[in-house]
Amino acid sequence: MIKKENKMEIIKFDPPIKSRYLPGEVNAAIENVDLKTYKAHRLNCINAKSVIDNKPPKFKLNCYYSKIKLNEDEYKAKLNFKCNMDIMKAINIISRYGGKVDCWRKKHKRPKLKVKSFRYERKFINKHIMRTNNIIYKNLSGMTDYGEFSPQVMAKNWKLIKANIVYKSRFPWFKEISKYPSITHNASLNNKIVQRSRCFFDLELAQSTLPLGRIVFELYNDYVPMTCANFEAFCRGFNGLSYKGTPFHRIISGYWCLGGDVIKYNGIGGASIFQTPSSDDDFSLEHSCPGVLSTYNDKKIAFDSRFNLTFRPLPSMDGRKVVFGKVIKGMQNLFKINAYGTKFGNPLQKIIVSNCGVLDKKRKMILR
Repeated sequence: MIKKENKMEIIKFDPPIKSRYLPGEVNAAIENVDLKTYKAHRLNCINAKSVIDNKPPKFKLNCYYSKIKLNEDEYKAKLNFKCNMDIMKAINIISRYGGKVDCWRKKHKRPKLKVKSFRYERKFINKHIMRTNNIIYKNLSGMTDYGEFSPQVMAKNWKLIKANIVYKSRFPWFKEISKYPSITHNASLNNKIVQRSRCFFDLELAQSTLPLGRIVFELYNDYVPMTCANFEAFCRGFNGLSYKGTPFHRIISGYWCLGGDVIKYNGIGGASIFQTPSSDDDFSLEHSCPGVLSTYNDKKIAFDSRFNLTFRPLPSMDGRKVVFGKVIKGMQNLFKINAYGTKFGNPLQKIIVSNCGVLDKKRKMILR
C-alpha cells in the first residue's frame, strides 16, 4: 500500500499476507511458492523507475504575467465597473422621475464677419500697370530709324540670335528642311498611277522604356520593288523575324544611323526574304535630304534587312547605297535618334523599335 505523510510522497512497502488462492484450492507447497513470487512482484512494482520523463515542465508565471500589467488591468476593470454603475444609476433616475429638457437657454447669436476689401490694392496695381504701359508706348511711338527698336537694328540682332540658335541646337532649322530637294528630282519621270507602301516605327529607350515617338516611312515601290518588299515584309513579320525589338546599333551624330539586324541585334547579322542574292540596282533616287532610307550593302549579299537612315543630305552615298524610301512624318522624332549619337557611332543610350507595322493604303498617289 502507498501512504502519504507531511505533503511528501513516502512510499512504503506493505507485503501481502495471504496468497491469491482460495483455501483448499491448492496444496500448501504451491501456495507458499505463489505467495513468495507475488511478494517479489509487488516489491518490483513499488521500486519501478520510469524510463521516460512524463512530468509537465515547470511553469514560470513571471515570464507570462507582469505584476504591473495585472495592476493596470485591475484598475481599468474597477474604473469600468464604476462608470457602468453611474450609468445604471442615471438610467434608473430617468426611468423613475422622467428626463429633463434644457429649454431655458438663450438663442446663440452669430458674430458679424468682417470681410476685408482689396479694392484699394487693386487700384494701386492697376495704376502701376498703366504707368509701365505708357512708358513702353512712348518708347515705341518715339523710335527713329536708328533707335533701339527700329527694324534695321532688330534685324541685325535677329541674325545674331538665329546664328546662336542654329549653332547650339541639336536639330536643323525648321525652315531649311523644306528647302531640301526631293529624292526624285533627278529621277526619270513616271506618270503611272502607283500605290506606295507606308510603314511605321515606334521608338523608345531600351533601359527606361521612354517613348520617343513614331516615324512613318514612304517606300518607293515603283523604283525598287524588291527592296521595298523586303523592308515591308520585316515590318509585318516574316518567319518569326521582325524589326520589333531591334536596336539602332550605330548612330553617327549629324550623319546617319544603322539598324535592322533582325538576327543578332548587333549589326553583323541580317536576313532577306529572297533565297538567291539579288538587288535593285536603281541609283536614280538620291540622298538629298534628311530622313532618307537606303540599303546597307554587304560584300556577301546585295541587300538584307539592315538599312541606313540619314540625318542630313549625303551625296557621297549616292551610287553606292540604293535609296528606297524616306520619312514623311515624325521628322522631329528622327532627330531624337541623332541626339543620342556620337562621332564614332557608339550610341549614348540604346534605342530600339518597340513596335512596327504597315499602314493602310487609303489613297493612290501620282509620282511627279
